[in-house]
Amino acid sequence: REAAERRAMELKARAFQERALLYNANASTSKTRRRKKSETTSVGRLLRRAADAIGRCDFDVSKYVEKLEEDWYIDTSELRHMSVDVLSKYMPRRLADEVHNQLVRGELEEMVGHRTSHIASGIDDGDERESRLSWNFGEYSDKV
Repeated sequence: REAAERRAMELKARAFQERALLYNANASTSKTRRRKKSETTSVGRLLRRAADAIGRCDFDVSKYVEKLEEDWYIDTSELRHMSVDVLSKYMPRRLADEVHNQLVRGELEEMVGHRTSHIASGIDDGDERESRLSWNFGEYSDKV
């Protein structure tokens, strides 16, 4: 009888442990699902990249994505003209600062990419000086 009671207590303890493990696994899975869903939008991907850039890879940005979407900001192009102060109303200031920096960098890359794609495709923009430049070990000099 004592052995049976002891075995029943062991089984009960093990059942509680397994239930706790299952509960924690389900909770983290739903959190991961919500996190993954928020990262499928352009705003979600931007916030994820910004959080990663400031060393917060484990930081859940989904609630900030949801705040932005509540005010109908669903595309990064809609955030481009926002100041850091406005962005910080939706997220922590440090994250807002990095989001703003990434948006500015993105605009610059688009402008530079547009310019270099014209040059690479052979379209002449009328800048003759550009064709006279000679690149030498990272420095340039005008050819005469």
